[in-house]
Amino acid sequence: MGSSTRNTRAARNTWALGFRGHPMVTLGMPVRNEEPLLTSAIQAIVDQTFSDWELVISDNASTDRTSQIALEYHHRNPRKIKYTRFRKNQGMIANFNRVLDLAHGDFFAWVSGHDYHDPRWLESLLHAMRQNPDAVLAYSSVVPIASDGTLLAIQDDIGYEYDTGHEDWTGKSGLQMCRDLVHGLHKPGSMVYGLYRTKALRRAGGFPNYLYPDALMLRRLAFEGRFVKVAEPLYYRCYLQMPNTTAEWLLERPRKSAWAKNPPWHSHLPMTAWAMWYALNLPLPYGPIMAVMHAWQHRRRAWQEVQWNWTKLRRGARKAPARALRIVHRQKQPPGPGPQFGSPYDGVTAYRGQT
Repeated sequence: MGSSTRNTRAARNTWALGFRGHPMVTLGMPVRNEEPLLTSAIQAIVDQTFSDWELVISDNASTDRTSQIALEYHHRNPRKIKYTRFRKNQGMIANFNRVLDLAHGDFFAWVSGHDYHDPRWLESLLHAMRQNPDAVLAYSSVVPIASDGTLLAIQDDIGYEYDTGHEDWTGKSGLQMCRDLVHGLHKPGSMVYGLYRTKALRRAGGFPNYLYPDALMLRRLAFEGRFVKVAEPLYYRCYLQMPNTTAEWLLERPRKSAWAKNPPWHSHLPMTAWAMWYALNLPLPYGPIMAVMHAWQHRRRAWQEVQWNWTKLRRGARKAPARALRIVHRQKQPPGPGPQFGSPYDGVTAYRGQT
């Protein structure tokens, strides 16, 4: 889907403040319910040693104080900090693409609403891009931290290895980088929060409408130019939840965050199937190359996902009769008296939640 189409659709469902000017770097911050750590995340951007930037905050219909915090920073500096908001939850993919569509700078970076950046982060990445004119992405080493700021071990008790950005792409071609990404040799989670050349990122299409859009986008971007690494640990990535290797974490959680509702049909297919479908929709020669890589590398994982989805389907079929009986029983019950005064569900909070 092209940038102009996304802009047209998003404009019907958003409102925005402060968009004008042409800085060198645009920082896009897609957020949803980021109240606990949003202030420190924005302040880390404000404290950057490189100052020719704009920060575009896209609020995906947050229900906490995220909008108030973002608007406070916008009113302090409306020229540099812009704010836009979806009236309804559009999902992560739409929110990430929204800030890219609104970017004015020659360089672009996604920044999280709960992570922290060293004051020299932007200056160092921009210097790396200037030193490598053929590079389309620069990223730094990563320090994994918990929500309270404590450092996390590189590998936890269950064997999960946190992404530390230790990979180095020096001297690798686009085909070699794409192969490494497909084979899982390089985790894309932290690389996606690097500094891009805006035109190259838009040619790659931004986040595609698929599961794991960051990984797929980086594989496509690898054919646009080189990736360069800054060895210093300048990016502190906060893990709000402890990762694991269960099917719920690897499939259900990404599906729920990528789309607010009605995920596309291909998101329920095994990873090999939807990754190949995405690859085959790319222009030549990228599509066939990526499709063959995906089919060979993930052939065993595809069978595991088929088994997991089949188990979930059978479990749902067994529970369907009981659910139907409960619905019929509730419909036959007379309506209750409704919320009583003084209960935690009275008044507006019954439908809008605690504020």
